[in-house]
Parts: sequence; structure tokens; C-alpha cells
Amino acid sequence: MTQAFPDWLGHGRSEVALGSRKIAEKLRAFLETERVKKKVGPQAFADFEQKLQERMAELQRDIIAEEMASLDVDAEAVLIDGKTHRRVLRQSQTYMTSAGEVVVERTLYKDRSDDEGRCVSPMELTLGVVGGFWTPRALSKHCGRDADDAEEGRRVVRARGNMGPLRAAWIAYQSDIQDMGGRPREV
Repeated sequence: MTQAFPDWLGHGRSEVALGSRKIAEKLRAFLETERVKKKVGPQAFADFEQKLQERMAELQRDIIAEEMASLDVDAEAVLIDGKTHRRVLRQSQTYMTSAGEVVVERTLYKDRSDDEGRCVSPMELTLGVVGGFWTPRALSKHCGRDADDAEEGRRVVRARGNMGPLRAAWIAYQSDIQDMGGRPREV
């Protein structure tokens, strides 16, 4: 018996819905393949559990990447902190999420009136991405604490030893979190 997957997979967005259907199909195909095996016993079930866990982690990463991509803004220009930023390029970027690494295509913009300014991604600003790599939940998870507890986070980082990029990301998160206003608007 085949059941319909929950409506939340579609989100009402055509390209996201199409991706979600592909994700749901991957899960359905896995379950149909693995459930028809005639092997029984503790090892067979342990193998099934392991494969299911791996597949669910893959699906979780796919869903997170899809959600991140749905928040990308692809316009000629956007308004960020009251300043017009013009599109520079679209490219893929790897991000660390709470489910592991994902690759997402995102658009970069620059305030062309500021020669020293750097390119920014509205998606990263909206999500609170730290250091161009860490989602706040992933950073919190890897530090072993909630991201709003800065002092405790620093203590955990020091206690774990040589964690250069993670420590830098944590510090960036603590200093930048106040600068992350609302979602950038198209102009």
C-alpha cells in the first residue's frame, strides 16, 4: 500500500515541490527495496537500521538544501540595510548544517558605491550563516551549546582545544548576530 507523503513537502512552490517529490520517491524506493528482502534475524535488521539511518540523513540534507535554496533571492538588485546592492554572480557554496554538509546555489550582491565592500548573499543573511559556512544550528551543535550563550560557547571551544575555524566562526556569530536584520528586499 502506498500512502501520499505529507503536504508540507510541497510548500506550494513548483520547483521546491518537484524537488520534494524526488526526495519522497528516493525514500519510497528505498523502503520498497529493503522491505522485500527475505532475510530475517538480528544482523539483517541491524543492516536495515543502518541503511535507513544513512538514507534518512541523506534525505534530511536534501530537504535542508532545498529549503536554503528556496530562500535565495535572484534579482537584479536588492535593498540591504537601506542600500542598493547589485547582483554580481550566482554560484554554488558548501554549508555546514546540523545534518552535515550541503551544497546550495546562491546569488551574491555588492554595494557598488562601496569599493571596499564585500559581496553578500541575502540567503546567508536571512538564515544567519556564520563565516560563509555554518548555519547557526550547526555551529551551536558543534560547540555543544546553544548559540545564544556566548561565554559558555567560548569555554567549550577552549576546552576542546585546537578548533581554529570553529572558534573563529563562533566569535563571528556572536559579534554579527545583532547585524542580521530582516530578509533583504528586491528593488
